[in-house]
Amino acid sequence: MGVRATIEFKVIILEVFGDLTSFIHQLKCECEVWDTKLISYHSYIKVMLEQFDEITFHHIPCENNQLADVLASLSSIFMISQEEEVPLINIQNWVQPVYC
Repeated sequence: MGVRATIEFKVIILEVFGDLTSFIHQLKCECEVWDTKLISYHSYIKVMLEQFDEITFHHIPCENNQLADVLASLSSIFMISQEEEVPLINIQNWVQPVYC
């Protein structure tokens, strides 16, 4: 769904962040997809990725991926049409936890 949304919003430069090294390597065609359940999905995504002028992939270790999990959860609660402005999410990095 995220890739489709970026295409609909006419994004031409895409940065992909993920914690699955194998998935990133598969998208970059550095290794093959062996899981039969993922082959058709991989093919579909590869066709969609051709819509972008530039794509970069970044690996984030699982232990550093808490922010990505939160952003994925936040993105799932917004319903945005092409006519609407995308809400700005301001993120601050605190040195110490802000919870008790």
